Amino acid sequence: MMLALFFCVLFHEVMKMLVAEMADGRIINIIEETRDTLLHKRGNKYYCPVCHKEMIIKIGAIKQAHFAHKHLYECQGVNEPETVEHIRGKALLYRWAIQKGLNVQLEYPMPQIDQRPDVWMEDRLAVEFQCSPLSIERLRERNEGYASIGKVCWLLGKQLSIKEKITNLQRAFIKWHPSWGNYLIYLDTEQENIKLLYHIQEFVFTHEVFFSELNLTPDELLLFMLDGKYHRQLFHQWRYSLKEIYLDQAHTIKRALFSRKKEVMAIQRLLYLEGYHLSALHPMILLPSLVSDTSFDNEIIHRIKFIKQIATQPIITKEELRLYCHELSQESQMKFREWLRLLVEVSLLKIESHQLRVIQPINIMMTEEEIQLFVEKNLNNRVFVSRLPHNVVS
Repeated sequence: MMLALFFCVLFHEVMKMLVAEMADGRIINIIEETRDTLLHKRGNKYYCPVCHKEMIIKIGAIKQAHFAHKHLYECQGVNEPETVEHIRGKALLYRWAIQKGLNVQLEYPMPQIDQRPDVWMEDRLAVEFQCSPLSIERLRERNEGYASIGKVCWLLGKQLSIKEKITNLQRAFIKWHPSWGNYLIYLDTEQENIKLLYHIQEFVFTHEVFFSELNLTPDELLLFMLDGKYHRQLFHQWRYSLKEIYLDQAHTIKRALFSRKKEVMAIQRLLYLEGYHLSALHPMILLPSLVSDTSFDNEIIHRIKFIKQIATQPIITKEELRLYCHELSQESQMKFREWLRLLVEVSLLKIESHQLRVIQPINIMMTEEEIQLFVEKNLNNRVFVSRLPHNVVS
């Protein structure tokens, strides 16, 4: 009996909407109505714009007014259980867009991709306010659907806040921008506050996390979501001790290999096929080991490929470097150039006019004694600086 009651309550929560279809086909948006007009219109017939089943108006003293399906059954247009936070968030986004004079629609049905974004702006942007967990596979499917008709921006709720570690789902939501680095955007519906987590950095093996925070105005959020623009100047940097980073990572790798930790064994298997071992790689192949838009095993292979190239071609021209980076994403190009800068700072490469020159040979594999010697000679008292904006050169 209690289980049946639980499912009834869950279904009842699922069926909340902020828009409905009237008998003549017009769409009514409940946010645009006053409490008095809603009370007056309560006797009208309303229908779900997705499944076309009958809906009723719910008007509470505290909660946001909304439409609800009259009878409990599954509606294909609903992606997740509705909460007060989710309804408030959609209402906030809608009001901010209306105040800015934008063309905006709530819960806009898109049968061509079988989705219904929380907010649809300017006929090209889907905004989703994600308040509860979903599978990474479902997130990928939804992103692919939106990519076929425009673009999508995800805002996150309290339940998806970063704690001590980044979860796989949070990692899947992280995006990259030249002004912000890796970032996430959170919407606090109680404070009506937009929080940007930017310059997010996570070390691959230890999973230590660093990020900075700032508040965005509604106008800044709308401009960024629609056009990818951000006009405030941000200057920020993280400084890491190279020796400390490497020793922590090396210790974590050894323990992970011994316990056959899944994520580390996947990298080891890939390296084994190439004739390498993770714990014997040159330290500079593993530094800096920050999570990016591609898996770190691909980054390792890419670095090894470059080291092989400079072993037979000790001078790389600026044009050759550009061609080498051509197939990489913008974020991966930035990460690769940061890595090259690091090789210069530890005196393995030298920047000359329009070219890079190898100063010291870089062996892909090293003995334990060689690694210890390199760490003491080249990494001691050395600092890696990750900067925003990324075009600032040390």
